[in-house]
Amino acid sequence: MIGGATRNKLLVDLTAKHTGVPVEVGETESSTVGNLAVQLASGETQGEQITAESVRKWAGRLCRRPQ
Repeated sequence: MIGGATRNKLLVDLTAKHTGVPVEVGETESSTVGNLAVQLASGETQGEQITAESVRKWAGRLCRRPQ
């Protein structure tokens, strides 16, 4: 799960219980990170198409995880 709702431990626990699937919690500000990563990636394209790899690289930097 990602997003602000993952701060709610009860929601995470109930989701796992009722789906029968282990729940892993990701970034709470995933929308913010994604939007900013796309903007930063587009800034370095010089008019070319943005690549998924470029967005992934920026998201990793913003989340302090090397890609």
